Amino acid sequence: IDAYGMPRVAGRIRKVAKDGTITTVAGRGSRHFPDDGGDDALIFPMALAIAPDGRLAIADLGANKVRILPAGSY
Repeated sequence: IDAYGMPRVAGRIRKVAKDGTITTVAGRGSRHFPDDGGDDALIFPMALAIAPDGRLAIADLGANKVRILPAGSY
């Protein structure tokens, strides 16, 4: 737990393919980001949802934001 009460975890969203291949969809695995507004800037992701148009929404508790990835980017 850091000084702000947040766990010291790497914020990443990963996808596991049927063949076992693992790819990172969002997040850099670091809590320090050059552009906090970027799609890969995750602090403490808590929930995922897929919009009807195919975009992935990520609820980021640590940043108090919902980040939405473009359709087809994951």
